[in-house]
Amino acid sequence: MVDAIRAELDGLDSGDTADVSRRAAASRADHVVADAAGARGRDRGAYRALSDRTGPQRVAVAVRSSATCERLSDASFAGEHDSYLWVRGDESVLESVRRLLASLFTDRAVSYRVP
Repeated sequence: MVDAIRAELDGLDSGDTADVSRRAAASRADHVVADAAGARGRDRGAYRALSDRTGPQRVAVAVRSSATCERLSDASFAGEHDSYLWVRGDESVLESVRRLLASLFTDRAVSYRVP
């Protein structure tokens, strides 16, 4: 999957908004449909373990990303990726994780990472 996304974004011109949009959509599709059964099982297990420690009701969680840098002298990464708050239940958490990962490939996020 990583190689497919790299190939899709190779040579991207961030000034060509139509091309950014097309390639970002293709990368999102590649990522969203990727087989992540292992990660889904791990995420489901972690959520269930947290819920078991907090009581009988499923605990509300935030599903969010932290950029590798919070702020540089010439760039800020705040708000680059989606965040989901007050998410409850196994399937809702898994869907939010999937949507969060897909947000790595919005037009805005892709353009921001291209030099």
